[in-house]
Amino acid sequence: PVHYEVASCPPADGGGAGEEADDVVPLVLLAGFGVASFHYRRLMRELLVREGDSLAGGRLRIYALDYLGQGRSWPPGCDDGFSPAEDGLGYSADTWVEQVEDFVAEVVLDGRGGPGAGEGKGKKRRAHLLGNSVGGYLSAMLASRRPDLVESLTLVNATP
Repeated sequence: PVHYEVASCPPADGGGAGEEADDVVPLVLLAGFGVASFHYRRLMRELLVREGDSLAGGRLRIYALDYLGQGRSWPPGCDDGFSPAEDGLGYSADTWVEQVEDFVAEVVLDGRGGPGAGEGKGKKRRAHLLGNSVGGYLSAMLASRRPDLVESLTLVNATP
């Protein structure tokens, strides 16, 4: 299972992303190697406090994702790195870019980003990405592959 955290103001109510208003401004925080989403909790709170200062008056919704094999996104039953649940499982930048692409398209944008998006679901949207270290690399790769999903890109100490 893939783990992620969500913060918004007003707080996320646990409902599906499709229930959001069109004015939601999605921001995805992508961490460095070996760093879990919980490392962003303080930043998420601070960004929500300052939300009124920018982002065109939209409601900010912040996502932080644990990549496959990082944080709380481990295969079930994996406790030593050699469990049958990991057989054939590859941890690579390509795998993580695909994971981030799917996460942004299906969870963050609820199918409202990309070609043909928005049909019957409301306004087409794109996400703001902030990537630190390897998260910066993954953000840049996603923006290169799928510019239709990305509104802006912020790189912090990005891996080349």
